[in-house]
Amino acid sequence: SFISPSAPTYWPSHTNRHPDILDFFITSLPNHLNNNIRNLDELSSDHSPVLLHLGGKPENVNNTLHSKQINFNLFQKKLDKYISLNTRLKTRDDIDSASQLLITTIQEAITVSTFSPSNTNIPIKPHEYTYLPQNLKDLIKKKRQARKIWHQTHYPEHKHELNKLTNKLKKDLQTFKTNQFHSLLSSLTPVNGSLWKSIKNKTKRKDVVPPLTNPNNTLAITDSEKANLFGNHLSEIFQPHSDTNYNITTHIENVQTFLNVCEVSPPTSPKNFQNICNLIFLICN
Repeated sequence: SFISPSAPTYWPSHTNRHPDILDFFITSLPNHLNNNIRNLDELSSDHSPVLLHLGGKPENVNNTLHSKQINFNLFQKKLDKYISLNTRLKTRDDIDSASQLLITTIQEAITVSTFSPSNTNIPIKPHEYTYLPQNLKDLIKKKRQARKIWHQTHYPEHKHELNKLTNKLKKDLQTFKTNQFHSLLSSLTPVNGSLWKSIKNKTKRKDVVPPLTNPNNTLAITDSEKANLFGNHLSEIFQPHSDTNYNITTHIENVQTFLNVCEVSPPTSPKNFQNICNLIFLICN
């Protein structure tokens, strides 16, 4: 089996090169033997050593918030309903309580918005249709029995029987996979979007995430360096707006001048308008 760490082990000093995993293990360990692997970032070399623990306790896997599909429209409605922007953030306790409320709200919204995909004729993942029929399972059992017998005896006829079953199993598996692939292609249709999904998965381009670099163009390797880099970046972005440099005094004077202008006389009422008409009529006569 192949065991590799989750983080890169090679940290190049050249800015045009990306970190990569160059140190790994090729083992033949039994299934009951646990193994844990991690990077050692204490050294200052361009290669970080890798430590492999054998026979230790299995690591606890962090549970994810969801393992199914999410209705993002419902998720957005739940967040808009329960999140308030008029939260008081004056003290440290206010910030801690608001952060905890935000985390709880997101968790509850995800729990409500997750759902299981409906059963369709088109499989979602390849392993959902690549099942083995009973004849192939029986052939695998026969091959394992023949291999066990040959390991015990090492007779030529037993080796011949093992090679015969191995070649037959390889041929039958290839035929089965080919038939399954043709069945999948024949089931694709543009009506339910299965054809578009298959083409999209094949033509999807994977974006390469660039490594984190410090202001002095050195790579951020340890978790503390990455946390400090993110903290400094966020502290520089989320700042209040600075005062503008235009002449604020002139603007204030213009506003005061506009407010101090004499008010326009109110419009003439219908009663006064009738009096004026009567007066004009008398003058004309």
